[in-house]
Amino acid sequence: KYKDPDALEFVWRKIKEAGIIQREVSLCTCVYILSTASLNETNEKSRLLCYNQLLKEVGGVLYTCFKPDEGIISVRVKVMASLGDVQGAEQLIGAFLEENSSASRLRTLSPLLHLYGDIGDIYSMVKIYRKMKTLPGVKFDTETYAKFLASIAQNGYFDDESKPLQCPSELGLSSTHGAELFDELVYEVADDILEFDDHSVRILMKGFESYIEKEKLPIDDGIVAVDNSPASEDELVVSRVAVDPETGVCPRTGATLRLLVLTDEQKNHVQDTLISMADTEFMLYRTKHGTK
Repeated sequence: KYKDPDALEFVWRKIKEAGIIQREVSLCTCVYILSTASLNETNEKSRLLCYNQLLKEVGGVLYTCFKPDEGIISVRVKVMASLGDVQGAEQLIGAFLEENSSASRLRTLSPLLHLYGDIGDIYSMVKIYRKMKTLPGVKFDTETYAKFLASIAQNGYFDDESKPLQCPSELGLSSTHGAELFDELVYEVADDILEFDDHSVRILMKGFESYIEKEKLPIDDGIVAVDNSPASEDELVVSRVAVDPETGVCPRTGATLRLLVLTDEQKNHVQDTLISMADTEFMLYRTKHGTK
């Protein structure tokens, strides 16, 4: 009721002493409380380690006695990622995917994706990204795409003079680094989303900024403010621009951007499709839960 991890630690010790068999819902609640406590950075480091150790113990009982649940798995992976436990997160996700690949969701795998990016293991990050793209239950959002690209930018792989990405063919890539790698990945992203929102744009820009500052590369004020001045031939452009809505030409690079313009007939088709999908989902919900 009070979600007190310290009290839970005492209770769990007494449960083990008494040999009481817990129900699945009780164990899930324990895992949730301990996971929340493990992610609370205001707790002392010694307590965080204690909560995580207890989480492993309770989680072990839960997954031994009951079928793993995607929601609980995602929470545990998030905790492991926050503690930098790459091996533990890999093993947990690997075991879960063997039995429940179709039940996997973005929230289950994205913590490990971001953890690879944080430690600079771009090969493993792209590898799990490819795996996630094949899973029917994983639907990427703009923030995840932005963090993915920002991690690659931060580690310098979008620089034409940077080190190449090893074994690109194993990752389904034809490019190893530089602008070609950026173009290849962005084209894939463009097939899935229409645009980045402001929050995602800032994440992406920070990735480029971090690498530029680390390498002491020249940087212009346009990286934050809207800048429409033409870029020099060798300049890395990550500026925000005002694009001409008629031509779709970027004033900084001269590149023609892909515009999405629907005819009236196409607009009506989209509207009718959305209404039909909403009706279908409502009927499925009503069939499952009944009328209240």
